[in-house]
Amino acid sequence: MLTFGRIRAHPIRLIVGRIAKKPRSVKGQKAGKPAPRYTIRKDSLGRRYAIDKRTGKRASVSKAENERQKRKKAATKELAPKQPFRGIKPKKAPKPPKAPPKATRAAPAKKPPSKAEKKAKAIADVLSGKRKPESISESERPTPVPIVTLLGALIPEGMRMRTVDGLVDRIETYPRVKVAAENAWNALQRDSYANQFGEGPTLANSQFDKDHGKGMGDHIRYGVFARARDLQDIEQLVEDIIDTDDDYSARELYTLFFSPDVA
Repeated sequence: MLTFGRIRAHPIRLIVGRIAKKPRSVKGQKAGKPAPRYTIRKDSLGRRYAIDKRTGKRASVSKAENERQKRKKAATKELAPKQPFRGIKPKKAPKPPKAPPKATRAAPAKKPPSKAEKKAKAIADVLSGKRKPESISESERPTPVPIVTLLGALIPEGMRMRTVDGLVDRIETYPRVKVAAENAWNALQRDSYANQFGEGPTLANSQFDKDHGKGMGDHIRYGVFARARDLQDIEQLVEDIIDTDDDYSARELYTLFFSPDVA
């Protein structure tokens, strides 16, 4: 330091500050994911509840669940490849040359259908709805065949049961009941066969239809009872209908079988 008498000369100090730079975004750097707002916890009784991290207060669990689902969907989208990998397809092997066609035998001439086959086809077309019953002539009508042989029984052989003191037991004990049951069985087979061609008696205006709906009498008599193999099946079908629907009673169902004209 120089001194000139009483005057002292202080050195000059240069103060240089940092020059501020504009912020620039770094290429390839993505913005961070926002932290989850809600967290789900359990109390001492195992009950779940949610807490809002911003306020520290409880929130609904549904909001926390929705937030979790959104974060899961976002994570799966990030993990999924943007463009699927397309590998190199292998070249297809050349097809082998075709073998010369084998000599085929001439198809034998078809035999004309017999009368029994015509009758069977006619009744099958009526049951399937392809033909109307009125269009079948007398020569095409088959011999009386029970419905159970055409459509099959409703009760399998291994599921057949016999009710104690039921219809079958009463037939074995009382001769009059046996005669009435056999007559009703024969009438059911006759009516069901005629009903296939639209000629059988119908129960459209019966009291049974008024109580249970239009067409229910014909449905139960020709669609259910007619597919019984014997009287034991009739008894079991009546019990099954009563167990399935409380609107029916055993008395009116047996009347539909024994005396359909007063059902």
